[in-house]
Amino acid sequence: MGLPHQLGELAMDTQTEEALSFLWSQRGRYIVAQALHEAIKVMSAVQPEAWQEKSNIDDMRYLRRCLFNMPDILFSHHDERRALHLAD
Repeated sequence: MGLPHQLGELAMDTQTEEALSFLWSQRGRYIVAQALHEAIKVMSAVQPEAWQEKSNIDDMRYLRRCLFNMPDILFSHHDERRALHLAD
């Protein structure tokens, strides 16, 4: 009876290892940096300002700066496309 449970743990461990490997790849770091960039921007724009989750925003900025530090210019095309779409 213990074997299926052990195999499930083994599969999860392998999947976790693969996910962590992807996370620290250039592509994984780019995706997380982009997600943090967008989340920081959206959460910082919440109005009224009192509803902004400032500690979460600060923590996201910290993670972005220390672990997922990629130039904002990489994500600027998303900002420009959004601005053009909103202007329509």
